[in-house]
Order: sequence, then C-alpha cells, then structure tokens
Amino acid sequence: MSQDKYLFDHEWVSERERLKGIERLSDPSTIRAFQEIGVHEKWRCLEVGAGGGSIAEWLCQTVGASGHVVAADLEVKFLKELDYPNLDVWKFNLITDDLPESEFDLIHARGLLIHLPKREEILKKLARAVKPGGWLFVEDPDFLIYGIDPSVSPPMSELAKKVDQAMLQAIDLIGLDTHFGGRLFGLIRSIGFESVQGRGEVSVFLGGAPVSELMKLTVERLRTPILATELVTETEFEDYLTFHDNPDCAFRLLMSGAWGRKPIVGS
Repeated sequence: MSQDKYLFDHEWVSERERLKGIERLSDPSTIRAFQEIGVHEKWRCLEVGAGGGSIAEWLCQTVGASGHVVAADLEVKFLKELDYPNLDVWKFNLITDDLPESEFDLIHARGLLIHLPKREEILKKLARAVKPGGWLFVEDPDFLIYGIDPSVSPPMSELAKKVDQAMLQAIDLIGLDTHFGGRLFGLIRSIGFESVQGRGEVSVFLGGAPVSELMKLTVERLRTPILATELVTETEFEDYLTFHDNPDCAFRLLMSGAWGRKPIVGS
C-alpha cells in the first residue's frame, strides 16, 4: 500500500513547529557538511524539499549576491516568507517535473527521498542536474537506530517498543524505505560520483527536550496509520505520547547523509 498524499502536508496546524524541530535537530550537521564540501560565493544551489527554508536561507547568505539559490517544494507557503534577492522559490513536484541538466554546483535534499516512490531513480534525476565538478548531498533517516533508548526501564520501555513496532509497520505499509538513509553512501558511489563521504548522526534525548517535541509531533501525525495496524490501542497510543514530555524517558534516532562530486569529463 502506498499513500496518495504526502503525510506531512503544510496545511496541518502543527507542521511549521514540526519543521522547526527538524531544523534544530539537523541544521548543524547539514551545515558542517556544506562547509566540508566548500560551498562558497558564486555557487548556484538547489534545495529540494526546502520545507521551512532554514537551509535555503543559509545558502543564500553563503553564496552571496554573485550566487543563486533555488528553494523547491511541493508546498511553498513557508518559503514565501524568505526575502533574499538571490533566491527563487519553485512550486515543484520532484516526481513529475523536469530539472535542467548540468545546472547546479550543489543539490541538497533532506528527509525527502525516503517518502518518494522510485527513490533511486529520483536520486539519478538529481544527479543529472548537477554540473560536472558539482556536488550532490542527500540526507535521510535510517530506522536502524530508532525509538526508545535501552536505558529506559519497564513498563515505559515495553509500551514504547510496542508503539515503535506499530509505527515501523505503518510506515513500511505506506511505502517508506526505513533504511534508505543508510544506503545513500553506496547509491551515490554507484552512480559514478567521486570523493564520496558519508556520515550518520545519532541523537539521544530526554522527554521534554525540544527534539522530543519534534518526535511527538511526528508520531501524532502518524496516528491514523499507526492505529490502523491494530498493534496498539488508542489508549496505549495516548500514553506513549505523554512519554515525550517525561524526563524519565529517553529516545534516539539516526540521520544518515552522503555527498559526492560529479566527475568532470576528461579530467
């Protein structure tokens, strides 16, 4: 079964807060990778699935007036709040819309391809849009390390594991690849990119922390497919949500990323 509509659409009342949580969690690691890549003035950059726009904003500031940034997303109402002369906002469907070939010095996508069908073909589509000598950088979660931390004692841990199992089953039925993030390094190598590097960052945090609020909002958004598995009751689901506010509980998650350089023909 696959979803007909993206689960995290921008019309949800809490979606901007959820996106802010992702920014707080992942922006520092993303920016460190940009700095290793060497993003600088004059670059033309594409941020796909730009969400709330924090990374597009950083890129605008970094490439300067001589550079250019395109922030593309299926929904762009949050991106329209950005005001940079070197920014274009595209309302863009990565599955159906075309990209110019060999156009960008950097293409970045975070937490996007995991949601898409034929995600490996989409990765190749992004690769074609990178200039020779340019960089492709993709980040996605890997559920290899996800959910309740082993330090949490029963009965809290037992219920959390039960809900985590239901969530993993739900997102598998929806069509997400729960280990796509962990495969990115190999996939970017396989399409012929050079100087490929990968990094996985595990975050562990207590209930009540800002990142825990992000997880709570994400789980809440998945309420319907989780309950549809019939692995947990609504009461158990509600109890689990309260764990995210409880400092006696702890959670962990893994975000994996990889980046590589497109070869220059004849070099």
